[in-house]
Amino acid sequence: MIQSLTIEGFKSLEKITLNLSNLNLFIGTNASGKSNFFDALRVLQGIVYGFTIDEIFNGKPKNATSEVWDSIRGGSSKAVFTPRGHSTSEEQTIQFLVTIKLRNDPGTEISCSTFKLHYLWVRPHTARG
Repeated sequence: MIQSLTIEGFKSLEKITLNLSNLNLFIGTNASGKSNFFDALRVLQGIVYGFTIDEIFNGKPKNATSEVWDSIRGGSSKAVFTPRGHSTSEEQTIQFLVTIKLRNDPGTEISCSTFKLHYLWVRPHTARG
């Protein structure tokens, strides 16, 4: 089970840390970031599947060995958090820190293993002219 998840710089999520349990409810007003959180989980899923960043954000067509991967809403152009009033002219990053804790079945001796995944994507500055 994923024990905690920190997302920084993804879509509307400037920096959030969620400590998760067996049951989690996501409630909020429209445009509060619920769907963006689930998009972040899809990004992590794409990383685990071995897709490239372009395939994760912009989609991957079906081929002989894999199914279609639908793009993340907004594609790579809308993936990075940009504070209001700022331009996207400087280098931008997205970070994911995931802590996964594995346990034995209930009623047995508990042995825990914790794995951490730290993923950093840097979108370089692109000069426009």
